[in-house]
Amino acid sequence: MHRRNPAIGLVTLLVWLWRSILGPLINMMSGSGGGRVCRFDPTCSEYMREAVTSYGFWRGGWMGLKRVFRCHPFGGSGYDPVP
Repeated sequence: MHRRNPAIGLVTLLVWLWRSILGPLINMMSGSGGGRVCRFDPTCSEYMREAVTSYGFWRGGWMGLKRVFRCHPFGGSGYDPVP
């Protein structure tokens, strides 16, 4: 039986909190109308969750952070899945 890593569970919980509470609240306060404002597909939060569950806490977390740091006006956009 495969035991779940508590660190991965924590990242998954934080991503869930972001997507369900903080993200929509920030979008509403910024006046974006509550629609999707992410430049990438999948979103950075989806990417982070998938990277951590696929590659583990350290490597997947680093991959997710690099993706978040690319999310700026001069960064990329479009379809960018977890390798």
